[in-house]
Amino acid sequence: MNVTQLLSHRDQISAEILRQTGESAIAPVKAKGAKAKKAKKAKNTGPTALKAYNQKICNDHKDDYDAYCEANKAKGVHLVWMASYRKEHQEDYEAFKVSWAAEHPKEAASDAESADTAETMDAKEGAEAKPKRVLTDEHKAKMKAGREAKAAAKKAEKEQERETAIANGPVSLAPLAPAPVEVAAATADAPKLKQPKKVNKKAKEVAPEPQPEPTPEPEAMAAPEPAEEGENEELPFKHNGVTYIRIGVSKADGNHIWSSSDLWHSKKGVRASYAGELLENGQINEDAEEPNLS
Repeated sequence: MNVTQLLSHRDQISAEILRQTGESAIAPVKAKGAKAKKAKKAKNTGPTALKAYNQKICNDHKDDYDAYCEANKAKGVHLVWMASYRKEHQEDYEAFKVSWAAEHPKEAASDAESADTAETMDAKEGAEAKPKRVLTDEHKAKMKAGREAKAAAKKAEKEQERETAIANGPVSLAPLAPAPVEVAAATADAPKLKQPKKVNKKAKEVAPEPQPEPTPEPEAMAAPEPAEEGENEELPFKHNGVTYIRIGVSKADGNHIWSSSDLWHSKKGVRASYAGELLENGQINEDAEEPNLS
């Protein structure tokens, strides 16, 4: 026999075996290639023992079923009630399946494979449909207290780190307390520094340039003047366009008496880190040692 005749006989034999046993004698050929897809198992939409039993218990215990569904407004709560009832009455359910299979032999044959899967799916959907736990006011208060305690502890830790950093810093941020300093009496022969006069450029072009007055040496600019009677204070001192803090005796006319050539950086008008010592040539020695004013 050729291939066509063999295939024809095979189809006839398979049809007869399927008619007598309900099962195919030839295994289906699996599809090959990238486009091959696994055939999905058809869902049993016909009558089953599980469906019949669920309908029976819902009718026999309608009051309990309705009360449970009313108390739990979540989706799928009826599946939870059915699964719970079957679990508590397992022997009754097994007996019902046997009697139902005897009354429905044809449906029982197709239901045999899908029965376990259907029960598993009902249990899974019922578990997902359980209502969420409702937190009481006491539980919420405890959770809030825990959050506040954690935030307070974190804030205290940051404050402690800040205090440690300030204490271990190279320059103290505490305000300087004025210390008593002996002030020498001013003499009548003490030189007075004159402020540089502003020159009008237009007048300079027309009128002959006057002879400049002798200016004091840089040493006189940098060296402190003999202090007059009064208390030392932290005063603003401008040098090369930068405002520093310098120790001296304040004068109402602005010509302060400087008691020290040491300069500190100014932070909002308050003494900050040490800048250095003002030298005779007008430079600042940043390597100078900071004096102890306490």
